[in-house]
This record gives sequence, structure tokens and C-alpha cells, in this order.
Amino acid sequence: MRKLLGAVTGAVALLAVSAAAQAGETFDRIMSSNKMTVGVAPWNGFVAKNPSSGEFEGLIVDDIAMLTELTGIEVELVNTTWSGLIAGLQAGKWDVIMTGMGATPERAKAVAFTEAWGLL
Repeated sequence: MRKLLGAVTGAVALLAVSAAAQAGETFDRIMSSNKMTVGVAPWNGFVAKNPSSGEFEGLIVDDIAMLTELTGIEVELVNTTWSGLIAGLQAGKWDVIMTGMGATPERAKAVAFTEAWGLL
């Protein structure tokens, strides 16, 4: 299931959790509660909020829907700003980030990334 969670979470995205040491703890909490909160920020049409419906849409949102369908995990999307993604993750506002954020050495000090996949 852990590989599935990492493999299904975005065509052009990365899944990030607070820190490598906490990744297992976050995974265990998600699996035991069957719920996951995901911090998302508008990004080049891959994540956007539809002005008419107020619903999230885009490729990453489609991938999150696939994750929900394949795992049965209930997913809540939490809208934030690009600059608030990592800070909110570290503050426990959401369990993971799904975005096109590059895995730089500086960011890797703060979060644990999955491998990039898809169109990247």
C-alpha cells in the first residue's frame, strides 16, 4: 500500500511529508484513520479552483481522485498559497503536499519527497 500511495499521487507532482523521520508516522496515521489532508496551491493549471463551482480541478486533482478511488482513503484538499505549502505541512495543517514543487536540497531539509514522475 505504501508504494501505491507514493506511485499514484500525481502525474506531474511530488508527494511531500513533513520530514523523512516522520514519513512512516504520517503514513501509519493516514492508514489507520483512512483519511488524509492534502495541502494544494494554485499551480500552472495543474491545481486550480473553479470560479463557478468553487471546486478544485486540474491534473493533480484528478490524480488525487484516482488515489481516493484506488485506496479508499478519504482525501480533504486544503487550499493555500505556494509560500504556505511547506510551513503548513510543518505546522500539521495537512498530512502531505501534492504539487509540482522541485525537490531541491534546501527543501529536502524540511520535507521528504517521493520520486518525481509523469511529465517532469
